[in-house]
Amino acid sequence: LLDPSQDRGLYQPAIFDRLLSDPDGDLTPLRGSKLWQLAALNLWLSEQGL
Repeated sequence: LLDPSQDRGLYQPAIFDRLLSDPDGDLTPLRGSKLWQLAALNLWLSEQGL
């Protein structure tokens, strides 16, 4: 199966793999997880049918 989030072309798979390998290593200035933000965006886009 193809991953719809990759079809959108919003991120490079290598960056996503890096975030997965160290989820707490790349935080936003407010100490939020960039990985969590990508997951939330992907879920929202899926729910919107985009």
